Amino acid sequence: MSGVSGLGELMAGLTEAPAPESTVDVALAVRTGRVRLRRRRLAAVGAAVAVVLTGSAVLSLRPSGAPAPAAPTVSALPSTPPSTAPQPSGGAAAGAAPVTAAPVNGKDPLTVDADFGWLPPEADAVHYQLSPYETTVRGESVGGIGPRLTLRVFAAGAVPDPAKSPFGAMGVRREVAPVAGRSAFLVAVPGDHQNGVLYWQGPDGRWLELYFQYLSGTDTDQVVHKVAEKAVVGRHSIPLPATFQQAPKSFTLSSGSFDRQNIRGQQWWTMQLNYAAGPGQYFSTTITPDGKAPDPHPEITDRPPVPPGDAGTCRSENGLRACVRVAQQESMLDPVGGPAGWLSGVGLLGADEARWTTDVLP
Repeated sequence: MSGVSGLGELMAGLTEAPAPESTVDVALAVRTGRVRLRRRRLAAVGAAVAVVLTGSAVLSLRPSGAPAPAAPTVSALPSTPPSTAPQPSGGAAAGAAPVTAAPVNGKDPLTVDADFGWLPPEADAVHYQLSPYETTVRGESVGGIGPRLTLRVFAAGAVPDPAKSPFGAMGVRREVAPVAGRSAFLVAVPGDHQNGVLYWQGPDGRWLELYFQYLSGTDTDQVVHKVAEKAVVGRHSIPLPATFQQAPKSFTLSSGSFDRQNIRGQQWWTMQLNYAAGPGQYFSTTITPDGKAPDPHPEITDRPPVPPGDAGTCRSENGLRACVRVAQQESMLDPVGGPAGWLSGVGLLGADEARWTTDVLP
């Protein structure tokens, strides 16, 4: 597998009335209820994904504006060619560490067409997600309490269809001020100012999509417009903290992610790459700082118990920790010496981001 050419189409609101004073922290109650609801939803989604992986090893994720594939197949996505065009220097998400960009490198699995240059202070985490069809960038609040903003870029020539927005037939198109002097419109359910989708044309003519959820305040239009105005449009690779050896020939890189969080002033990040070959044949490698992640919401004390799980095989070096988890058939990694052998071929570059690389894959 050369660069990312081994990527397979596997995987990717009340009428106010006077009331006596209360000792209940309403804001906290709302936030706590919201995060519990999201966790239940995420748990359901996680279970569904696990079924998909073990049953067919194919995850059909389709980018906005793109036609659905005729049938899921096992084939390689094209690698990202090196770019000779000037690359953006990246931006800073409010409350999060600066986003570092680098020239496009075909050996970096996380190469994006656009990135956030600014996010509202409540969105203090940035999440890069690779699927078989696209790489998306999402800004959200740590722990899932608060706003969520997802940024995507349409393929050249594709035009956004309001009827295919996340709101379907309930969404209504509304013209808004241009973004950086270019055409823009918003789709939302009438009267809902917390959720919507902003579409605008980028400097190269392609359309961009900003799907926003759970925004608070009365100036959401201004916030969304600022996020779009400050977006860094231009293809670039995200430097990562590790390098990887060649995977077994039967495997392809199916998905990956990189999360950066600002947890009460402390920086935390997580990187993960997932490989798959067929039903029940997949493994993941997760890399984090070597230590326990800070608790983003210590005020929530009645969390449901975490189910026991396989701790995986782990290795620590240079202040980082790498763990590999294999689904069912551990023998699939025998060609590289098993899980421990696989980890021995993972280069951990340390916590100093100046040493991170875009030469991630062999």
